[in-house]
Amino acid sequence: MAEIERRRTRRFGASIPVLIRSEHRDVPGLIRDVSSAGAFVYVPPGQLLRRDTLVEFRLEIPPEITLAGTVHALCEGKVVRVESAAQGGSAGLAIQITSFRTVGEA
Repeated sequence: MAEIERRRTRRFGASIPVLIRSEHRDVPGLIRDVSSAGAFVYVPPGQLLRRDTLVEFRLEIPPEITLAGTVHALCEGKVVRVESAAQGGSAGLAIQITSFRTVGEA
């Protein structure tokens, strides 16, 4: 039986380094996939944020996704899912993007 896609917006596979800022700390990460509505970010296992944590991150969206030039965006959102690392695997955060705007280069 085929899975039904429930996402409202198209996700793009990516491998984009990012620094996630929260009120309490900054967490380095690597974006696995991204859309205008959210992103999934791999983070070091010991640096998970709690669900509902408000976050901000700058994102450099490559031409392969924009179909034009590179776009720099400042994104705000909240952590909606936390995935703990399994035996040496990667931990991750699902982030719902609540707002974003284009900005100059970082």
